[in-house]
Amino acid sequence: MNVIIINDTRREVGHLGCLLVMEVIERYCKQLNWNILQMVSHPRRQEKLYKNLLGRCDLVIVNGEGSMHHDQGIAVDIFRLCILSKGDGVPVCLINSVWQDNVLLDKQAKIFNKMYVRESCSQFELKRIGLESKVVPDLSFLCGITVDRNGQDEFVFIDSWHNSVSDFLYAKSDEFKVPFFKMGNSIVDRKLSYFGKILNKFIRLGSLNDLSLSSFDMLSKKGICISGRFHGVTLSIAAGVPVVAIGSNTHKIQGLLFDVFGHDWSRMYINPEELDDETLKMKVDYVRANYELLQTKISRYMSEADYRIALMFNELFE
Repeated sequence: MNVIIINDTRREVGHLGCLLVMEVIERYCKQLNWNILQMVSHPRRQEKLYKNLLGRCDLVIVNGEGSMHHDQGIAVDIFRLCILSKGDGVPVCLINSVWQDNVLLDKQAKIFNKMYVRESCSQFELKRIGLESKVVPDLSFLCGITVDRNGQDEFVFIDSWHNSVSDFLYAKSDEFKVPFFKMGNSIVDRKLSYFGKILNKFIRLGSLNDLSLSSFDMLSKKGICISGRFHGVTLSIAAGVPVVAIGSNTHKIQGLLFDVFGHDWSRMYINPEELDDETLKMKVDYVRANYELLQTKISRYMSEADYRIALMFNELFE
């Protein structure tokens, strides 16, 4: 079967979560003997080639990730290609997606033959407009990460989409003398006002590193990841490490925490506007006091992740 993958998020240079997601998509395509005709990173720039390949295409798969919210430009550009696909009679499926606060996209969302979202908040948004979808864990959960349980009881801090949150988390990592990681290289350019003043200090201390799976190696049975990034949360959970999460630019983190931890999700969540020393300490204390229970919930969620992702790809195949 010939397929086209829309929204190759590896355009986010060095973003570990995006790299892992795209690796899983390519791996499943290979397992199912699908021939990838095109990987679309920039929909407008690659539209001409896309049109030329549609005649040979059997299925278009849209990797939604964090793109399908607030009618943002990349989402509108993706829909332009989806409309072309439907015009040529090629089925289009949305996978691995957030969905939030859309108006234009809500009106066009019926274009998808199947819809798979990463967490329950997005499923609720689609149900509100009368569309059925399935919740399937984010593809980064198949990263195969393991943690050395002989490590120390430390924190790992991961930056945020919000500049002020990154500033706060770096200050805490500096205070505790523990690692602070950024999710990808582009963060330095986008937040130059924040990083530029202390970039040399980061490099000198060796604290500012691109996030990698080995970043979690220092966490042991009581280690905690404090993350302002969705994929920081997914990697922590995949490693079996409880997390304190600070909200991002969509409801994706809240939805994931609910799916993993149930109605206690808010005990590990901090609204970006409410982040301070006292709130962070309260959330960390809760995780410390309930560590084994939280790990049990993580294990239950992870035990189903591989199966549910495999089932999604098999349904696409059918």
